[in-house]
This record gives sequence, structure tokens and C-alpha cells, in this order.
Amino acid sequence: MSAEYLLECPSGVLWHIYFDDNSRIVYSKKQNDKWSNPILLDKFIVKKFSTTVDIDEKVHIVAYTATKQLIYYQWNGIQWLYSIISTIRSRFQDIVFLKTLSEPEHIHILCHVENTLEKSTEIVYHYYGNGFNWQGGKILSFPSEDNVDIVYAHWYKVDIMHLYYSYRKGNNTFVYRSTFDAKEYIWGNPTQVLKTDLYLENIQVCIDDDKKIHIIGINIQDNTHTLYYIEDKNERIILSAQPEPFVAPIIKHLNGDIYIAWAINNKIFSIISTDGGKKFNKLKDIMAKDIFPLHHVTIKDDYYSQYEKGFGKIYPHFYTHENLVLDDINPKSSPRHHSMPDKLQEMTKEVKNLKSQINGFITQFDDLYSLLNKLNENTTQYEKKLYQLQLIVKKQANDIERLHQLITKKRCQTTMPQTISYKDECQNKGEKEKGEEVLNVGSTTIIIKNEEEEEDSKKP
Repeated sequence: MSAEYLLECPSGVLWHIYFDDNSRIVYSKKQNDKWSNPILLDKFIVKKFSTTVDIDEKVHIVAYTATKQLIYYQWNGIQWLYSIISTIRSRFQDIVFLKTLSEPEHIHILCHVENTLEKSTEIVYHYYGNGFNWQGGKILSFPSEDNVDIVYAHWYKVDIMHLYYSYRKGNNTFVYRSTFDAKEYIWGNPTQVLKTDLYLENIQVCIDDDKKIHIIGINIQDNTHTLYYIEDKNERIILSAQPEPFVAPIIKHLNGDIYIAWAINNKIFSIISTDGGKKFNKLKDIMAKDIFPLHHVTIKDDYYSQYEKGFGKIYPHFYTHENLVLDDINPKSSPRHHSMPDKLQEMTKEVKNLKSQINGFITQFDDLYSLLNKLNENTTQYEKKLYQLQLIVKKQANDIERLHQLITKKRCQTTMPQTISYKDECQNKGEKEKGEEVLNVGSTTIIIKNEEEEEDSKKP
């Protein structure tokens, strides 16, 4: 089983982003209750990637390729844009952790660069920006022999990000937390939140509503894999032990319960604690047909992305494995009912979707109203110009009609020939000779001469 991403936009649109058989990123989109066909994002072979969505429903993907390039992709609503963030130059270095988160102002990237050389340094980087202008840099560094793993990164509350990492030395495991202030853009000094005398791998963390930390981890010894639950008081409970490795173990806080699940072969196993982790109910398992590990990314009410691991089914409808488990809990052992909160959440989500659609309609109406105003203005200007043109045409028609009437009148009064000439305005402008009649037609001056009078004037 390989982890996949399901992005849930505020409008209800879903994105399924995952690897194909050739380790290339493909995606499909569900809109209007219909999934699109899978589409190849790029031709690059990718080692790992992380993705998120923001409040504007832009999709952001950060991919680490087989050629050791860190590439950023952004779906802006029309097309994919991309840029290269950095390239790992050393053949001894590799990126082993990659996480992308969003908040109203920036996209955040966390990556852990591992070094395979002994007595070398490993570095954790944090970048933030709008997708094409990045700021930030190194935030943590460790000796490579410390066996450091980034465990968990999430928005703790508005403007605060928590980063958890494990550090193993000898037979002891330590878990530390570092805090980022998104207002001041400052990382605080790490603080220790757990110490245990177990060598733990694949550590997973969750925080309940009371801010209590719950941790699970796997210890491997004598070919036996043992899954432990450890709370922040360092009390530990063995959940399962077996010769086969656990696949994609997760821990979540759901409706007051602690839910833990993992996969082995073709089955998903789960266990529930209804008393805050003091004891767990009987182990359950189901066949994992069409159910696989996924990373579910949503946008919270404060516009910060929320990222949860889980098991679920995506096609044709999305549902999670933990809801199935919670619905099967014996009501005698747990008086809480989860159907109403689920329905309320669905109703709340529908209301948010309707609000988002209404806001979209309002924006469209505003744009349409603005276009109509511009169209009215252009129509008014056109009508003014048309009216002026009609006046000019009418005036010229009147002038031509006067000329026609004058010529007709002269012919009726005398049979003497008359000549019509056009007089340049530059010559004797405004002057009228004897025996001439001047008629202006538009910008043209017409002079009518009586030849009989002209001849009489020549006689002595």
C-alpha cells in the first residue's frame, strides 16, 4: 500500500493526487459529483511529494524528483505553473521528509535533508512564499548519527505551527517540539515532550482537545515488531506484536476517542480507546479491498490547512475507515453517538459550500453589472455621434436642395447661359463680384455668374 492524497476544497471539489506505476504524479478531480479521468502532471520520476490546497482553492504540489530537484507546482484555476526551488548537489544527500502547508498569506514547505556520511550534518529547511518568491532557510541541524526523524507538522492554532521530531540515542527515544510563529516569522527553541527507554521507529503523534499528546511507535527486536502506545506521562501499552511489519500506522483523536489503525497484508486492523488512552477495546480487522492509506487535506475555518493521515475509499464516493469503526462501537461501552455530529458536520459543510457559491454568484453579478454599465455608456456615446452625423447629413441635404431650387429659378427667369464655378476659399475670401451669386454648400463655395450681365459690363 502506498499513501495517496485527497484534497477537499471549501466548495466541495475533491482532488485525488497519487503515484502511477512509473512513480510519476497523476491526478483526477471530482466536480459536480463526477470524477475526471486521471491526468499526468509531469514526465518526471518522483521520489516523494507533498500537496495542499489554500482558501482560494489553488492546489500546491512540491515534488522531489529522481534527479534530486525540488519542484513546485501550482494549479491557478486554469493551468499548472511550476518553478524549481532547489537541487541537491551531493550524492550523499537525500530528502527524507517533505511537507507542504497553507495559510492565508503564504505556502510553507518543510524538508529534511539526510546525509549518509558518518560524522556529517543533517539539516531541516523551512521555506515560505507565494509559490515563486521563497524566503526562509535552515531551522534545525543535527549530527547524522543522532537518527533524527521528522514526525509531525501541523497548525496548532492561528499563526502557530508545531514541528515534532524524534531523536534516538542508545536504547532511548526522545521526542521534541519546535514552534513557528507565523506573525513574527520566528522559530522557537525545541522542547522535549517525551523520553522513553524504547528504541522506537515510525513514530506518530496526535493532540486531543485538552492539548494532551498521544504517541505510538514501533519497536523491532528479535524479529518481532511491537506497536506501543505512549502518552505524555511516558506510560506505555503494548497494542500488538507480530513477526510482520506494520504498514502505515496512524493515531487520531476522534469525537473524544483515541483511534489507532494499521495495515498488514490485505487487512486493516484498528483499536479504540474511549477513556483517553487508559485502555483499548478488542482488536478489530477488516479486509482492505479498495481501502488504502491516504493523507486527507482540508481547510479549517481560520483558513489554515489541516492534514490528517487515515485509511479510506475514494471512488466513487469518499468515506473513511475510522467512521466505520466508530459506528461499530458497542453503545453499551460508549454512550456517545456519532451520527448526529457527522450529520451536523455535513450540514455545516453544505452551508459553507452554499455561502461560497453565493459569494461566487455575487462576484459574477457585480462583474455583469459593471459590463452592462460600460455597454450603456458606449451606447450613449454611439447615439450622440450618430445624432451629430445625422445633423451634418441633413444640413448638406438642405444645402443641395437650395442649390437645386436656385438653379431651377434662374433657368425659368432667363434663357441666358450661366456659368457655375468653384471658388477657392484662399482667393478673395468673403468678396463678391458683380453679377455673381455665392452659395455655400458645406465647406464648398459655389459662385453663379450671369453671362449677360458680364457682357453688358464690357460694353463702352
